[in-house]
Amino acid sequence: MIGFGAPLSALESEDLLHYRVGNVNIRPQFTGGMVYNDNIFFRSDDTSRQLLAGPREGDLINQIGPGVTFTLGENPINTLSFSYNYLHRFYADHSDVSSGDHAAALLAAVTSGKVRV
Repeated sequence: MIGFGAPLSALESEDLLHYRVGNVNIRPQFTGGMVYNDNIFFRSDDTSRQLLAGPREGDLINQIGPGVTFTLGENPINTLSFSYNYLHRFYADHSDVSSGDHAAALLAAVTSGKVRV
């Protein structure tokens, strides 16, 4: 029996989107999606509620969200991480209410007396 072989390799998504500068790991990220909301202004059919009374309006909302996480440390038990994410909503028919949200988080994990970075 004669056989031929060729080396195979595979890539994980975290291998492609993972950068290292010194002791800092950098992970960019991106999210996206579409949502339909049939009542974007939270209006009620109840006329006694004057502020929210009126016809309901729906819209298709496109969402995009870039972000990045910086992690200092070698292992998951002694690390310091900073994350930043932005989510922007584009309303198809009501572009005047398009908006964006910023989110940031600082996380630290220290479980022993020695911190090695």
